[in-house]
Amino acid sequence: MKPTYNLQQIVHIVQEWFREVFFEFQFWVSAEIMKIKKHKSRYYLDLIQYNDTGDVLAKARGIIWDEYVIADFVQDTQLYIDDLVGKTLMMSAKCNFHHQWWFSLTIDLISSEFTLWEATKQQQNIRTRLQQMWIYEHNKQTILDLPPMRIAAISSNTSEWLKDFVSVIHESKYNIEIDIYHSAVHGNIAKKQVTQALKKIVQSDVKYTAVCLMRWWWGGDGIVRQNDLEIAKSVCNLEVPLILAIGHTSDKSILDEIAYHSSKTPTDAAYVIISSLEERQMKINDTYQYISDISKDQLSSIQINIQWYYDEICRLSRDKQEEIQKKIASRYASISQFGPSSILNKWYAQLVDSKWDAMGMESVAKLKIGDEFVVKTTKKEMKVKVI
Repeated sequence: MKPTYNLQQIVHIVQEWFREVFFEFQFWVSAEIMKIKKHKSRYYLDLIQYNDTGDVLAKARGIIWDEYVIADFVQDTQLYIDDLVGKTLMMSAKCNFHHQWWFSLTIDLISSEFTLWEATKQQQNIRTRLQQMWIYEHNKQTILDLPPMRIAAISSNTSEWLKDFVSVIHESKYNIEIDIYHSAVHGNIAKKQVTQALKKIVQSDVKYTAVCLMRWWWGGDGIVRQNDLEIAKSVCNLEVPLILAIGHTSDKSILDEIAYHSSKTPTDAAYVIISSLEERQMKINDTYQYISDISKDQLSSIQINIQWYYDEICRLSRDKQEEIQKKIASRYASISQFGPSSILNKWYAQLVDSKWDAMGMESVAKLKIGDEFVVKTTKKEMKVKVI
């Protein structure tokens, strides 16, 4: 005959069996955190494990009685408590069975080394994936075009660091517009909101000069939250530079590797943008000065050439004038040799009529008997009559 128990009795039997089997038995267990909440000084964790296809293999509740277990872990990893949701943690635990709350794990330590090692491994996996897709260096090779007059900023709308960024930009002498895309500061929702913001920026009709991603701070000294494949792919596929401003990091996340520039703070990111404009302005001023100097040199050279050409024209004109004057004088001298006076000086005679007009050969041939004319020589004049 089967024994008969009430519910309390059977639960206590199971509880005693747990105590006998797992008494002081401590072990390491890895599980993903599905949910975490705090009640007074205790933390309650909903633990879960999936297979490769996403099916649930197991669920359990974890209890942390000492809040310093969490405090030490977040201090070592620089994670927020909300950042633990969705992460796989390695925990030192014991099995317990409560007559009301059933099976649970009492956690007395969370391995920060395992979490950071997992983040480093994940970072390497993402790096390899991006390299295989040939987009790893894509954003590094973009150009911060001139001028950066419109910036897309991804940040929490209540962030003091955002206010500092906007203040530094607006206090500069450059007219730079800022469009803010709001995102959660921390927690598992931040990944989704940052990814959505990047997609909106890519799909926007506005042509941004750069994108600034700023948050303070993103955990794990920058090593944990930023190692996300979807965010990394979105950054790599941006056609404009991404300026990263996550916080004071002692290491490099995957975003630090792939972004156009990684700044320590949002304020530094603002100065990077302003400095790029100042550098471009200096280049423009230098180019203007260079062109101005070249123009002055060219103008001086042209003026010298014009003066040389003018002097050369004047010289050629004088030479030509002198040449013509010499030719005229020569022609005049030559003509003078055949003038009446010159001819008379050579003992030639000149025949003139009664009007003292020189008689040509035709006139002489027409002379008739009785016509009179005058024969002029250098010595005297003689009247002659044809008989």
